[in-house]
Amino acid sequence: MKSKAAAWPGFSEGRAPWRVGLNTTGFHHINLLPDYSRSYHRAAKRLVAEYERLINGDGSESSDDARDMDAWPIIFLYRHSLELHLKSLVVLLVLLSQSRDDREEEPGPVLKHRRPASDGVFRSHDLKLLLQRLKTLFEIFDCSDLWSPPLLRSFEDLQRIVGAVAYMEYGAIRYPISMKKHRITQLVRRGLWLNLLTFIEKMDAVLDLLQKLTARTYGVVQRDALEITCHRNSARRRLRAEPR
Repeated sequence: MKSKAAAWPGFSEGRAPWRVGLNTTGFHHINLLPDYSRSYHRAAKRLVAEYERLINGDGSESSDDARDMDAWPIIFLYRHSLELHLKSLVVLLVLLSQSRDDREEEPGPVLKHRRPASDGVFRSHDLKLLLQRLKTLFEIFDCSDLWSPPLLRSFEDLQRIVGAVAYMEYGAIRYPISMKKHRITQLVRRGLWLNLLTFIEKMDAVLDLLQKLTARTYGVVQRDALEITCHRNSARRRLRAEPR
């Protein structure tokens, strides 16, 4: 499949082991959303390992300034992975709702009255709003085996951690300043302290939970799709068998 993909002009030359394919699997890209989420989480963990070497004195730079600046990409990758996980689940909830409609079944009180508001989901960076849209999933599925106490015991615990991440404005994680009408504004003007290890531990727990919920939801969506296909094929065979 990779041979049919377009080459990125200016970057396609080089040694074979470094050749990578971006969205070249042949699957619909909607199936790649969870993979995107996991890849950013893996990248964050690799940076954490490098950061540990830095603070343990194994790196070439060990100043406080270097440690502080190297925390930014870790925080960004964790936060972006969280946003992608939430958006993946919003999309899966939409598909789950649609599949129940396609089977012409009563969607049940949860899906019927709480259709996921998916419009603009990829334009929003509001973590708290994205999570609120997913409360339905925690009502549809038994998630008792997904929680990881003491950090995560309930949806309310999840809300608290996601809300704490959302405390930092999305733009401030990417840039130190913003500019509007030629006016430069400092973001996080007075600075902000955090314990990076506490942040990492809580985020790992949240992302592991969301990854498990994504796998569970994806499995149900795939099962529904298979049942719909079988139902339609059966209906077509019955029509062909009927006398004309």
